[in-house]
Amino acid sequence: MGMGKWMVRGLAAVSAVTLLGVAGWVLAVVIPAGCAGTPNLTPTIQGSHQRSLQLLGLAAREAGFVKNLNARLTRQLNIANRQFKAGDAPGSARTLGEAAGTLRLPEAAKEMTEHTRISGWVSISELSRQANDKALAEKACTQAVDVLHAIVSKPARCQYVMGVANELHQLRGPKPAAGLLEEGGQWAKEIGDLNAKRGALVAFAVALFNIDEYEVGLKVLQNEDDPAWRSDKLLELSQAEREGKSRLMRSWGSDVGYRKVFDGNSMPQVPTSQGMPEK
Repeated sequence: MGMGKWMVRGLAAVSAVTLLGVAGWVLAVVIPAGCAGTPNLTPTIQGSHQRSLQLLGLAAREAGFVKNLNARLTRQLNIANRQFKAGDAPGSARTLGEAAGTLRLPEAAKEMTEHTRISGWVSISELSRQANDKALAEKACTQAVDVLHAIVSKPARCQYVMGVANELHQLRGPKPAAGLLEEGGQWAKEIGDLNAKRGALVAFAVALFNIDEYEVGLKVLQNEDDPAWRSDKLLELSQAEREGKSRLMRSWGSDVGYRKVFDGNSMPQVPTSQGMPEK
């Protein structure tokens, strides 16, 4: 009997050790399996929409410290555009407000060309309309007009008239745009090169005809004193309907929109002015 009890107790002890061993083995498996839910740290960015928005916001913040104001403005506009495309219209509007702050700095008038400043304000207006921030768009468009008027040389203003007038048209409608185009016709009268002057007058007049401002368009053409030229040009333009197609004109002036000047660039680009005489 004593031997039997010893054997039973021995078997029980072995069984307990075995179960404990099995339990330990199971724990050894279960614990690492639980840890597998925590991702390893990695230097490879783990993409997500929310992370992208956060990083864009940080990029905008850092862009504000760039010392070169041309480079700072370009980055701010491009980041704002990326924020909007990523679905962050409020973030885009904030960054555009910071871009406006860059243009308002006293140093901006010294470091930036007239072209960059006008293009910057036009671009802020464009992108603010895109981000549904009409208040900022209105302020930016007004600033673009103000910078244009501040250019001392009236002939030099002419290269920006089409671009600024187009933004006025997009934002405020045809009447304000027509007013600037009419004013541009008066400035163009002082262009010394005859072909350049006529090119400007035709460009402004055609833009007016296309928004049904015929009398204002004619008034613009009348800044050229030769009635024979005016009549011939109007006759030429009238052929578009009879021929059943639009008569495409060579572009005139300097592009000042976001896509041409800032989009995808690290610094503002200066497109070649079309129709202006060489200085």
